[in-house]
Amino acid sequence: MDWFSSKDLAALKLSAIPHHRSNVDRQAEREGWQWRPREGRGGGREYHLSSLPEAARIELARRSLLDNPVLLNATSRQQDGRSPRHVVPPNGAGNTISVRGSKAQKRQAARTVIINLVRTFKDEGGLSMIAARSAFSTLFNAGEIPVEEWVQDEIGTLSVSSLGRWQSQAAREGAQRLGGKYGTRKGKGQIEGDPQLRDFCIANMAERPHLTANQMIEIVAARFDKRLAKRTVQRFMNIARERYADAFLAAANPDAHKNLRLVAFGSQSEKASAPNAVWEIDASPADIMTTEGRRLNLVAMVDVWTRRAKVLVTPTPKATAATLLMRQCIMDWGVPDTIKMDNGKDFASAHVARALGGLGIQQEFCLPFTPEGKPHVERFFGTLQRDFVSLLPGFIGHNVTDRQAIEARRSFAQRFGDPQGAIAVELNGEELQSKISDWIEKVYHRRTHSALGQSPKLQALSWAGTLSTISNERALDVFLAEAPDTEGLRVVGKKGIRVENALFIAPELGAHVGERVHVRLDPADMGRIMVYGGDHQFICIAEAPERTGISREEVATKAKARQREAVKEAKAHLRSLSRDHKVHNVADEILAAIAADDVLPFPLPTDEHTTAALGAAGEAAAHLDREPEPPNSLSPEDRALAEEAKQALVIPLHSSPEPKADVTDDWTWVQWARAHHDKLTQGQQEYLAELENDPAIRVRDAEASEPNAS
Repeated sequence: MDWFSSKDLAALKLSAIPHHRSNVDRQAEREGWQWRPREGRGGGREYHLSSLPEAARIELARRSLLDNPVLLNATSRQQDGRSPRHVVPPNGAGNTISVRGSKAQKRQAARTVIINLVRTFKDEGGLSMIAARSAFSTLFNAGEIPVEEWVQDEIGTLSVSSLGRWQSQAAREGAQRLGGKYGTRKGKGQIEGDPQLRDFCIANMAERPHLTANQMIEIVAARFDKRLAKRTVQRFMNIARERYADAFLAAANPDAHKNLRLVAFGSQSEKASAPNAVWEIDASPADIMTTEGRRLNLVAMVDVWTRRAKVLVTPTPKATAATLLMRQCIMDWGVPDTIKMDNGKDFASAHVARALGGLGIQQEFCLPFTPEGKPHVERFFGTLQRDFVSLLPGFIGHNVTDRQAIEARRSFAQRFGDPQGAIAVELNGEELQSKISDWIEKVYHRRTHSALGQSPKLQALSWAGTLSTISNERALDVFLAEAPDTEGLRVVGKKGIRVENALFIAPELGAHVGERVHVRLDPADMGRIMVYGGDHQFICIAEAPERTGISREEVATKAKARQREAVKEAKAHLRSLSRDHKVHNVADEILAAIAADDVLPFPLPTDEHTTAALGAAGEAAAHLDREPEPPNSLSPEDRALAEEAKQALVIPLHSSPEPKADVTDDWTWVQWARAHHDKLTQGQQEYLAELENDPAIRVRDAEASEPNAS
């Protein structure tokens, strides 16, 4: 009963309420009780139970336990052993029951009676659970709650904390746990005691993190033909989730496990004891849409010791973008000892490895799928995206949740005709680069970093040591130039070096025909390449005449002369070696060289950073910057040499003494050359020999020799 008239309340003679109806109405008016008009004859008001004074509600609750007829039926269920979660104590004499069983079973039954009495007490008095526990405990200890003697003996003195603990345990693990952890040893339960069933359940929980107890019951029934009680399964799953919390979280959400539970005892900053000791580089899509109609990529570099950072905005995180960012950092900060990066194709490319190796910089890869290996650049990306990029027009959210919220907001605005609700796309890539660079220099580098205790700028200025730097900026640009396919490896042929469907030639190549060389592309001129020997020694700048306009006749003449000079020098050198060195002295020379190497002092460090490869790049840069020499007027002798050299360079089709209309490709030219072998020049004879070894010519010869060949 939730509503009471003033007459009903007066008749109850409760201690906190007057015993006359008019006084009840006055108290209700004074205290603002909740009321409604009374239906039926006489009218008046009815007051809600929750508005009555707490003392009155407690008294009503106590009386409800004395005269509630439901208690008798509940006593019978308790005696039959049924419905253990809803038992209530017996009432009055003649209803005494005999509770048989173990001590744990009696304890469980008594506590179950108390829990159900408290529930009834709370509901009948309209009390909060906290107030009900407090009042019930006081009344029970005073002997004013009617219970059977066996319940009183088993419970003894009742405390509020014990009552709350029993209620929580019954709700979490079932009423059977109220008897205490007796009777079943740890690990010997219905599921725990069966290793196969236990492992099967754990495996399903790991595979399906959101598995419910009902689903587990059906899975077990299908596999083991055994139907478990729901409470048994719930208890096992709760225990398993506590015991294997780390493993389950790692399986369900690896990122959350890494952020919340992964051990982080050490510090990645300890390896960086000075500026440029360790850099970290990474790439990430920008959380912003640009006017190009796409998300651009951010490539970031962080110096761990100073926490200085640089960002390059690029359409794609290519290896060339990485080396360009390295170039900017080297010129501004100096040369690093180590750069840490992930093992993605852009950072693990041959171009990046070649550039770092030539500069003497150690390339350190993180393990796959372990961004914590380079935490500083990862955190910098988070700071940049949260603190700055999110403020820019065109921001699309850091993750799927943010993106959905932005889309929902935009959709809502558009439904109501608000054009401002759409995502504003205002910046292009160049403007985004400018804004990010300004934010880094003017904000990020000047505010205090929590790990440093000062700003990155002050941290860098606090270093009193020396830094390795590169002063020849042009040499660095040349060295970081991109190589063509096959990692830039080429063999110098008689006709030059073939790169990107063009022949590049230079007089210096005459002394290196047949040798393997390294080639770098000139970023400023598609008609020039830089050529290095196997020992990173600069050889020359080679050019494609059809692209640069350099005279092919002059190049051919100089190449012929250089080749003759190189052969002459090589022969003289071999004769000198044969004359001046004896075979039996070789072992002594080797031992002497080893001994000399052992005592050579290590060169002292200098401010200027240099390597053999970087020196070769400087030499190449000097050649690139040199103005091309104008074609010289050739003497008659030089013209004769040039004409002879041209025979090896000009396409044979156009050098035939008697061109024929049916000579249209290499194979028809081979047929013509075989028929006129005695008329061929030396260059044509060499070209014929070269073509006859070509697999394509051999296939055509074989087809022509078949009987049915046309």
